[in-house]
Amino acid sequence: ITDTMQTKDKPEVRISQPPFHREGDAFADFILQTSDDVRFWLCKAVVARASPIFKDMFSMPRPSQGPTVTSSEDPDSEYLDGKPIVHVTEQAALIDVFMRCCYPLQRPALDALQLTEAYEMGEKYDADAVRGYVRQEVARYALQTEHCLRAYLIAYRCGMKEEMVVAADRRSMYRSSPFSFQN
Repeated sequence: ITDTMQTKDKPEVRISQPPFHREGDAFADFILQTSDDVRFWLCKAVVARASPIFKDMFSMPRPSQGPTVTSSEDPDSEYLDGKPIVHVTEQAALIDVFMRCCYPLQRPALDALQLTEAYEMGEKYDADAVRGYVRQEVARYALQTEHCLRAYLIAYRCGMKEEMVVAADRRSMYRSSPFSFQN
């Protein structure tokens, strides 16, 4: 997290990491603020295309825009530099992963917990790109002997039946291998 804004009794508001960090970005048309007070400058068209839930959210009427707030003023305002601020319950690390799956960017490397959280968020926001990326990563893990048990557990938690079967098959092949040192 790069930059901060703070007032006396308000929590510190931070700016997200690149590429979602550009305060005053001409292409961004809304700001997503996470539960841990990190702001992401985003494009509605990209996010709405990735998630029907966000698309519906954007179509709902918002309160009338009051005076434009600059970055150093009230962090609880509904608008900043004429852009609406949308508050979400997720934390910045998860939103960053989610947005990197929605935007045409290099996908992040994720550990088991991040994969599970990202899949659950993909379910919550009906985001096929996010769910697809997680499924792809779990399938990749399932084919790796050293990660097949982890893949099975993630697949089980997320209800990915096909990935569970692949991981279970790989695990049983590994355990029955004459080169295995398992009992």
